[in-house]
Amino acid sequence: MSRKIIYSIATVLLSLLLYPVALAMVIVADTLLGQAEFLNELFFGSRRELIINVLRDWASALPLSILLWFSVRGLSRYFPTRRVHALVISAGLLATVFSLFPPFLPMIFGALLFWAGILNLCFHTLWQRGNP
Repeated sequence: MSRKIIYSIATVLLSLLLYPVALAMVIVADTLLGQAEFLNELFFGSRRELIINVLRDWASALPLSILLWFSVRGLSRYFPTRRVHALVISAGLLATVFSLFPPFLPMIFGALLFWAGILNLCFHTLWQRGNP
């Protein structure tokens, strides 16, 4: 297989990881700061319905996750990578912090932006080696 095809497949697969990683961050924040609704549903509710709801949410967040991931990848390809990482990670953290105060915005958007920056930071050298 061509190296570009492998990197394209890796790019799409990493975009699929954005929502579960961001959801884990939201669950931890909800457990520490909120009423632990996810854990209550996990331990005392129907696990089958919980899995169906998480998969349904993942499917609905998938277009946004893929668009966000390719936007971050495109920015880091055409602009200085360190600045893109700093901008995206700090914007994600700010959006996550702003979701804790009124008007309570959904935390998942900030978490998606934050983790898109972190995953891009971790795997950027992979794409640099593939694209001379």
